[in-house]
Amino acid sequence: MKEIKLFVSCPMKDKLPAEILATRYRCLAEVQKRTTDKVVLIDSYFEHKEHSPKLQSLGESIILMGGADIVCFAEGWKEARGCRIERSVATEYEIPIMDENGFAWIPKGSVNNPVQFKTDDILKMSYELVTKEIKRMYGDR
Repeated sequence: MKEIKLFVSCPMKDKLPAEILATRYRCLAEVQKRTTDKVVLIDSYFEHKEHSPKLQSLGESIILMGGADIVCFAEGWKEARGCRIERSVATEYEIPIMDENGFAWIPKGSVNNPVQFKTDDILKMSYELVTKEIKRMYGDR
């Protein structure tokens, strides 16, 4: 059984710790129900660092996101600056993305040129297989 490492990007401003954790575990449950593989949630919630500089916490989150197999963006991500930055990083570094609407895609190095797949398909294929399929379909543009 493969292990899928999940990074969750969710808005945190004006949210209680319990709300943030509930959102993270909802995303985990959504990904887990779409695969028979074990999904492991990357611990990127820094409750103990709430008084740290925001940019430092964002930087630490991006470092952790680098180890993810898929990134799930929770509802409200478009209104949260940190989530938009994480989305840009995931897109530019071609980390598979799952959106709040249940679709996922492998970004092709640009926000303007995504190749969409259903989330179930992403989780059934390894990153390498999906990347190979995109290259077969679109070349190395």
